Amino acid sequence: MENDRDLVLAVKRGDERALALVLSTYQRPLYGAVYPVLVDHAAAEDVLQEAFVRFWKTIDRFDPELPLFPWLRRIAVNLALNRAGQKKRRHVSIENAPEPAVQGCQEERVMEQEEVQRAEEALGRLDPDRRAVLTLRAVQGLSYAEIAETLGIALGTVMSRLFRARLELREILGSHVPEARLAR
Repeated sequence: MENDRDLVLAVKRGDERALALVLSTYQRPLYGAVYPVLVDHAAAEDVLQEAFVRFWKTIDRFDPELPLFPWLRRIAVNLALNRAGQKKRRHVSIENAPEPAVQGCQEERVMEQEEVQRAEEALGRLDPDRRAVLTLRAVQGLSYAEIAETLGIALGTVMSRLFRARLELREILGSHVPEARLAR
């Protein structure tokens, strides 16, 4: 398959290889979009499975002229938000999070792990809607317009949620987070 259009058309025809290619191509970037919202490896994997099932069930409604990833991301992030909303304020564990890449002595590694744990705990305390907007911006690097499209919300709502998420993170983390990390 040369492009999304060909891939979508092949999936619509029932081509199992095309479906497998969609799964293998988009699984990792979609995981990157939903994990920060859920902060739970198993939940992120479950959401991805459900997102791909929804993709398969609704493929006939998708316009093959449109790019595929934004549509898949919207499905996956909305499912993640729904799941996160069911467990508004839950305990966050970094047990299954990827280990940070750190060079240097053991003390630096421990300090980095503690910083990652503090950041993930702080993210886990945010309202899921704010956490989604913040992670789509900071982790995925989406523009405000792309976030609005992905979440199906107004641009002003994106800006408001992002502003509030940054304020809340500053409050939670205090002096533990450099201004430059939140100012993006």
